[in-house]
Amino acid sequence: MRPTVTIDTSEFQRALRRHLATTSRELSEAVNMRLAAVLMRTFLFLDPRNPQAKRDEVKGILTREIEERTRTTKSGKVKRLGRLRQFQFRHKIINAMRGKRGQAGLYGQAMRDASGSFLRGRTSSVGAMKALVVRMLRKVMPAFTQFGSVTKKSGGRQVKGNAMLIRLAGQYNHAASNVGVSSNVSKRQTASGKTASAGWRPFAEVSGEYGVKTGQDSTVNARYQAAVQRAFADETREMLDHLRAKVLDNAEAAGFNVK
Repeated sequence: MRPTVTIDTSEFQRALRRHLATTSRELSEAVNMRLAAVLMRTFLFLDPRNPQAKRDEVKGILTREIEERTRTTKSGKVKRLGRLRQFQFRHKIINAMRGKRGQAGLYGQAMRDASGSFLRGRTSSVGAMKALVVRMLRKVMPAFTQFGSVTKKSGGRQVKGNAMLIRLAGQYNHAASNVGVSSNVSKRQTASGKTASAGWRPFAEVSGEYGVKTGQDSTVNARYQAAVQRAFADETREMLDHLRAKVLDNAEAAGFNVK
């Protein structure tokens, strides 16, 4: 589905026109920057506010031991099996899901392989709604790096985070934690966009689609709606505050006593 978000942007558009009339930036550059700022705010307003902490929480739940497995040695001693061979909550979930499909339960190496894949999928899917916004952002800002990281592509070098995102995250008390999405979710997300070009009528747009399970549409839409609405409101407020500050600065520079 394509998340359907309907926002009254009239106040934002009025503030943007006033901003464009006073900015020293190229008009297309200013429009692209403001669109990127709205998307970054949307990213920050969507849950989780600390993706890494949420991933750790999910991992802790799924790897919680629910039954101790032991073995008896030849001498009669009972020894606990290794951590990875203990019966964990993820094992119970997998076999319960297989049971509903009429499939036999998994054990031994087959279970270790399946449970490893299951755990990686669940933890890497944390922040999937935020990840779609990252895809959209990269249509406006191709080099968007979130909060920065060390990647194979960078040859093990630390890549700097996006300065604007880091600044905004500080305003909203959002952790400097990136999102990355598992391949099964990534295949269900697409984004497209067009940056503003030089000229007197600059125009930029982005859109995204996210294939969610049947019945989840309304919940997903509501979350995007709330985040986008607040993002536009806050970006509008920032532009107006900037304009007011500029008026005061100009008045003081002209010799007026501004109180």
